[in-house]
Amino acid sequence: MKVNLFFNRTQQPENFPVSVLKLQDILDRRQTPQDETTVVFSFADSLPYKLKRKTFSADIYRLNVFAQCYEKLTDAKKAVFSAVVNSMEINDFEDVFLLTYGLDAVPVIKAETFEEVGQFCIDHEMLPELERCPEEILPYLDRKEIGKTRMLRYSGILQNGFYCEPEQYQKPDITVEIQKPKKEFFRVLIGMNTEERKFSQWVSLPAYYETIAEIGDCCGMDTSEMKCLALESSLPNFTKEILDDMEKIYDLNALAGWLADFDRTDFIKFKAVMQTENICSLDGAKALLDRIDEYEFDFVSDANDFGMKYLTENLPENFDRNSFSGTDLTAFGEEILCHKNAVMTDYGVLMHGHGLYEKIVSEEPDEDLNEEMSWGGM
Repeated sequence: MKVNLFFNRTQQPENFPVSVLKLQDILDRRQTPQDETTVVFSFADSLPYKLKRKTFSADIYRLNVFAQCYEKLTDAKKAVFSAVVNSMEINDFEDVFLLTYGLDAVPVIKAETFEEVGQFCIDHEMLPELERCPEEILPYLDRKEIGKTRMLRYSGILQNGFYCEPEQYQKPDITVEIQKPKKEFFRVLIGMNTEERKFSQWVSLPAYYETIAEIGDCCGMDTSEMKCLALESSLPNFTKEILDDMEKIYDLNALAGWLADFDRTDFIKFKAVMQTENICSLDGAKALLDRIDEYEFDFVSDANDFGMKYLTENLPENFDRNSFSGTDLTAFGEEILCHKNAVMTDYGVLMHGHGLYEKIVSEEPDEDLNEEMSWGGM
């Protein structure tokens, strides 16, 4: 399911559902406050056009659960979902979210024509008139008319190869609580995948040393026999290939422990450096731990915002900043970034060094001094 996320004049498409670590990365890239998980979005595909025309606001974890539920629906249930959406008033995302929990109340059969609906009605006596109809007359009944009668009487709809009656949908009287996940940095699927033995188990890092060792113990494996079958990472560029030797899982666990000691800003800066320098190895990430303080980082979304903040930091206090309201400072911001050898990343602006917002002083010689030197030379 493709979803367009909106933030600071930009629109970013994302595919849902995704892993918890991916959700956390989306929030990091959007520079949301620590405990703010609400996003503004629209649906881009898969769902009925009526939903794609609207803009919603919801908790991103709730949005992800909805995408998971929708992905698991059968074709019949998806047809019912579309029919109910098109027949009801959608006030907010919660109406859409609860739909996936209330579809069982809506009758649905596989049918593409009135005749197929009529035949189903005859076979299952779905009209009172059919209950009283002698069995020898049934072969002569007009299936098409019976199908139309059922549809008109119960507001039925033919939708995507199915017949359903969306007006029988009732909004579930339930409260669905979505638990926020605990902070983790890596999820590793550990196991074996051979003809002799198949075994796998997810482990979240950081974890206690004993937790990792117990995975092997419970199935009679030592670390050398384990394989990394999949890796979910909070850091960019990391794939399961970094665990080509499963002894490295302990190094990865140690890295997760060090990252856990970072505040959120330093952690996001760490990701920005990894992205910029294309760090793809455990050794490269561990080396970065020792030099992360060499970088300056700030949460700005683009060169325009950076240009505005640079001016704000350097203009006199009494200067009317509304003078720049509505002005596109992208080119100005890019020029300052270039001068300072700074870059825009997916997470914000990054500079190797310090003084990101320090005023740039011209290196050209003073004109009065040049003139004085010129007279002196005469």
